[in-house]
Parts: sequence; structure tokens; C-alpha cells
Amino acid sequence: MELNKIKAVLTALKLKSFSKAAEELGYTNSALLHMADSIEDELGILLFRRSFAGVEWTEEGKKIKPILESLLDKERILRQKVSELKGAKEHYLRIGAYSSISYHIIPKILKNFKKLYPEIRVSVIVGNNLANWLQTDIADILFNDCKPNEQSEFVSILEDPYVAVFPSELCGNKKSIKREELYQYTLISVEEGKMDEYFDKSKFKEQLNFKSVDDFSVLSMVKEGLGIAILPSLVAKRRMQGVQVLKLEPKISRVLGFAYKKSKEKSYSTEKFLEFLGEQYLKDK
Repeated sequence: MELNKIKAVLTALKLKSFSKAAEELGYTNSALLHMADSIEDELGILLFRRSFAGVEWTEEGKKIKPILESLLDKERILRQKVSELKGAKEHYLRIGAYSSISYHIIPKILKNFKKLYPEIRVSVIVGNNLANWLQTDIADILFNDCKPNEQSEFVSILEDPYVAVFPSELCGNKKSIKREELYQYTLISVEEGKMDEYFDKSKFKEQLNFKSVDDFSVLSMVKEGLGIAILPSLVAKRRMQGVQVLKLEPKISRVLGFAYKKSKEKSYSTEKFLEFLGEQYLKDK
């Protein structure tokens, strides 16, 4: 059984969509569907079914899923171990991160890490929706604000309060603003979840929905007077002329940290990076 087919099926079932999985993995829809059908034919059982909720595991598929996941993990560990036995001088580490974390936090971490482990080649992948990146083997470590799933561990490293971002001409000498005062403005809505708990969005004068992996684009829209935005302070650190940041009353924060798989068997690169974070970074909390 080809491992790329297993990865394709696991990704599709994780995302509940063959088309989303094809886009993420770089396949055409027909190619990914062919892979899924091929695995079912090889095993002789139905692994998945389509419903209004998307692609779902069958009962038989649910029993097979842990074995398929284990095969991918073993294959990755095997490749790493063979590389070590051959005396490879380079190892690989893939880090997934929000753009704000990749801009403000990760460069300093990597600068110190590379001094200790120059043989490890690091790639940083930036995105907004990282929830499935560990399970689909896109990243070895995630820097985000939550525990992705029960098969992972999450270690908090930083509290990041949200702030209100205004065009400078609207603020005067204000340093903070109360929640109720914000409803008179147009909200550039960029995040769900915490903001839905904090605000009654129906009270805003108007909402402008905006989705982008580039946080700086949101600040540009605020600068041009299209509305105000509520952003993590780490995002708002990328200041630009014409924009002012106000503290929120009452305060609301997100907790940033790093996540990794619970698996006891980790690659050399992942183990060394986790050791480094514990010894060199978390001690300064």
C-alpha cells in the first residue's frame, strides 16, 4: 500500500472534503479520489462515505484509521533513522506558525537554536488554520493559540492581549477604550471564536468581513478609514503611520504556545527543538 495514498485519504477525512485535501496536497480532485478508491479496493472494505456534513469515516474505517496513522508515523521515523545511520549531516524541522508569531517570536528562537544545531535545516510555514498540520504531517511543531487535538500536547509561553486598532484621526489622546464604545464604528471582522464571545457583533454600526494570511493588510484597511479592527497585540506591533492602538476594557487575551504530537518516537530534529524550547526559552517565562 502506497503511503502517499494513505496520507491523501487521512487528509480528506480530516478536512471532511476531497476537494480541500486535493488543494492542500497539490493533487487534482480526480487523482485524489482515485487514490482513495484504490485503497478501498486493496483492503476490500468501505473506509468512507459522503454525506451533507462532508466525507466521513465508516464504522470499519474508524477501526482502520489508527493503523493508517501509525503507518505514516513509522515511515517518517524510519526515514529519519536511516538518515542518521548513513551519517547524514543535515536533519529537517518543519515549523507551522501564525504570521504574527513568525514575524515577532520565531526569528529570535531560531537564531539561538541554529547556533546549537547548525546541522538542522528549518523551514517555517505560515498560515491561519493550522489545526490539522500535525496530523497530516505538514509540520513537526506548531506555534499557535490552542491544542490542535487530543493526540497533541500544547505548552503555553505567552499571553497576548487583544487591542483595538483605529485610524489615528479618530483617537485623539485616548490610550484605552471600553467595549460599549466600539459599537458606534464599522468593524473589520477578521476573527471568529473569541471575538464572538466578547462582542455582540449585531450592535456594530456595520461589519466588513475580511480574510487574509497577511495581518498587515488589515492595518492598511484601518489606516484608510474603512473601519476599526480588534487584533492581538502581537499583530498590531507591526505599526504603520496613521494607525493607533488602544487597550480594551475589559481585557481579553489569547494564550500563545507550541504544540507537538504526543508520540514517544520523535525525529532527532523535533526532540532537539523541544529540548531547546524547554531549556533556553521557557526558563525565561
